[in-house]
Amino acid sequence: MIKALLFDLDGVLTDTERLGGKMIDQAARLQGFSITEEEWKPLVGIPMIKTAHAIARKHPSADIPRLMEDWKCITLNTVKTNGVPEKEGASALLHYLKGKGFLLGLCTNNTRSVISEYLKLLSWDSLFDVILCADDVKERKPAPDTYLLAASRLSCDPRECAGIEDSTAGLLSVHHAGMHSILIPDLVDVPEDTPRDITLPNLCALPKHLESLNKKEG
Repeated sequence: MIKALLFDLDGVLTDTERLGGKMIDQAARLQGFSITEEEWKPLVGIPMIKTAHAIARKHPSADIPRLMEDWKCITLNTVKTNGVPEKEGASALLHYLKGKGFLLGLCTNNTRSVISEYLKLLSWDSLFDVILCADDVKERKPAPDTYLLAASRLSCDPRECAGIEDSTAGLLSVHHAGMHSILIPDLVDVPEDTPRDITLPNLCALPKHLESLNKKEG
């Protein structure tokens, strides 16, 4: 029986993966170079520190700490001005699941300062029973630490949890945590051999899947 739903944020609940790519390119241009879509797309879903290392290998003269700080500032200024783009049906889904009694968690590789601003702007702060970011664990996705910590804080067995992801790193994290893994594809193709229990076309398909799943296990 699934009791807790643990969501990734960027690319699952918010349409911010492409935004992030544009913002990191803007940050790079402040230092006189650019980061193309071909460069940032493979970095989707991995921790920011690994993203930084990958950029440093490709652009050795870059000031990486400054790049990361500029990226964060540009992103926050953008969403404060234009709002956070959410995935279709995300707000309605979260309220629906909350009303059905599911525990809700947020498990992201993004940083606390960025996520806190997103949640405030979206008025989602009160919807989640646990919120975990890159700052909260030693080993980030694809390691299972974020999801296992979320289950622990919710007092749930991992088998009572489902993780909803859009990336290879995220799916591996859910799988290694021993949870029901759900892929909702976004910008980057996930290899067919990446373990997952089901692929859904969008968030709107989640309630029906959960109903079917819990009926079988009930």
